[in-house]
Amino acid sequence: MSIAEILPKKCLFIAAANLAFLFSHDMLLGKPVFSADPPVFVSAEEDRQSKGFEEDLKALNSDNIDEKHRAAIALGKTGNPRAVEPLIKALADPDTFVRSFAAVSLGNLKDARAVEPLIKALGDENQRVRRSAVEALGSLRDPKALEALLKLLNDENVLVRRSAAQALGNLGNPDVVDPLLKALGDKDSYIWTGASFALIEIGSPGIPKMVNLLGDWIMGPRVAEVLASLAWQPASDEEKIRYYAATRNRQALLDNWVTARKVLISDVNSGDARLAENAVFTLIGIGREEILDDLAGFLRTKGNLETAKAFLESGHARLTELAQNWATGQGKEIETGGTDGVVKWGLLKPE
Repeated sequence: MSIAEILPKKCLFIAAANLAFLFSHDMLLGKPVFSADPPVFVSAEEDRQSKGFEEDLKALNSDNIDEKHRAAIALGKTGNPRAVEPLIKALADPDTFVRSFAAVSLGNLKDARAVEPLIKALGDENQRVRRSAVEALGSLRDPKALEALLKLLNDENVLVRRSAAQALGNLGNPDVVDPLLKALGDKDSYIWTGASFALIEIGSPGIPKMVNLLGDWIMGPRVAEVLASLAWQPASDEEKIRYYAATRNRQALLDNWVTARKVLISDVNSGDARLAENAVFTLIGIGREEILDDLAGFLRTKGNLETAKAFLESGHARLTELAQNWATGQGKEIETGGTDGVVKWGLLKPE
C-alpha cells in the first residue's frame, strides 16, 4: 500500500510543502543538496563573493579607469590566489594609480610569486608606485628584496626612503643595521623615525652598535629611544651616564654626580672628538660651577668652532668670555644661531 493511499490528500500536500521548504532552506545555508553528485557546500554569500571576484577580474581590464582602480584594490582583499597573476600584470598598467593599487594588493595577498615583479616595480618612475612596491615587499618579508630595498634608502623621495627603512626592518636581517643607523642620523625626522621603527623590529642584533652611539650628541637621544623600546639596561657606569646624557636627564646625572663627573671628564679627555663634544655639551647642561676649569682647559687645548659656539651661547658669563677669547686667538668668527650643539647652562633639555 502506498503513502498516498494511507494519508489523506491534504496531509500529503503539507508533507510535500515542508520537504520543499527544508530543501530550499538547506541550500541557502550552504548545506549539501542530496543528489547523485558529491556534496557541494556553497553559501549564498560565497556565491556572491565568487561572482564579485570574477567581475573584479574583468574590471581590471576595463576601459573605465575608475572601475580599474576599484578592481585593483578589491582583488587584494579577496585572499584569492587567482588574483595574483592579473595584479602582477597590472604593475605594468599605463595608469599610475592602477600600478600603485596593484602593488598594495599584492602585498596584502602575500604570495611569493609577486616578489620579483615587485622588485622590478621599485624602479618605477612614479614615487607613489615605488613606495607601494616597497611597502608590499616589506609585508612579504622575502630576503630576495634586501639589496633592492637598500638602494631605495637613497631614493630622491623622502616617503620612499622612509618606507624602505621600515621595510628593511620587517626583513629582520642584522646586516642592515649599519645602513639603518646611517638613516637614523638623517636630518629629516621623517627618515630617522622610520629607521627607529626598523631598528626596533630587528631588535637585539642592533643593540651593541646603538650603545656605542649613546655618546653622540645628535644620535644619542634617537638610539636611546630605540634601546628603551627594546628594554635594554646599561652594563657599566659609562653606559649608564651616557644614557642619562642622551635622554637629557639632568636630575639623574645630578643624583649620580660623582660617577657622572668621572665618566664625562674622562670622555672630554678621551681623544675621541665625538665623545668629547657630547660630554662638553652635557656638562654645560648640568651646570655645576666646579667643572668650569675642566671646560676651560678643553676649549683651550682641544676646542673647535662647535664647542666654542656652545660656550658662547650657554648663557654663562665665564664660558661666553672664554669662547670670545678663543675665537680671537684662533682668528676665527663664531657663527651663532641654529639648535645643533647648543645647550643653556644648567638646562640640559632644550627650551
